[in-house]
Amino acid sequence: MTIKFGRRTLFYTAQQAYFLGIYIFLGIALFALTYFNVFDRNVINRMIFFYGFLSPMIVLWLYFNDLRSSTYYYSLLFVSFIQIIISLNTIKNPYFELNSASLTYQSFIVLSSTETLKSLFIFLVGFQLLRWINFKIEGREMAKTIFLSGFYSHVDQRKISVMDIALNLALFFLIVLSNMIPFRYLLL
Repeated sequence: MTIKFGRRTLFYTAQQAYFLGIYIFLGIALFALTYFNVFDRNVINRMIFFYGFLSPMIVLWLYFNDLRSSTYYYSLLFVSFIQIIISLNTIKNPYFELNSASLTYQSFIVLSSTETLKSLFIFLVGFQLLRWINFKIEGREMAKTIFLSGFYSHVDQRKISVMDIALNLALFFLIVLSNMIPFRYLLL
């Protein structure tokens, strides 16, 4: 039996289009708020930080199965490339420095609010890598285990395996760690 890796779809579902539209609109709105100095820089930096941190979490929680669609995956990957470019160009800008109450762990935690924009790219690459690993080990798609009421995936019509749970936890911790580790440690 041959398993085809990935679904090819040319069109977005309404839910995918809404998320992409809202996600891009929020990014443009954050850029405009920063450019026109609408809020205090600390408020803007917190907004950018949470935008970068929460976006892969939302994709993991709500749009996990939609990432199997190659069109949707590549659209998010394209947006994440733009975010990486923005992040690399603003990393040394003092305007985007986060003010932290405790400087104890400052060398290990991101110092710029725009550094969290890399987390969507890291999540998407990690998702495909773990999905491929699951295909090689179990011979089937990785199932979403977050927000399930039992150990059965109704989308995939199968029981949840220990491998599914481990890979979903790995994706979660990948998002958290990608938001904590600065670029200077990733680009060595």
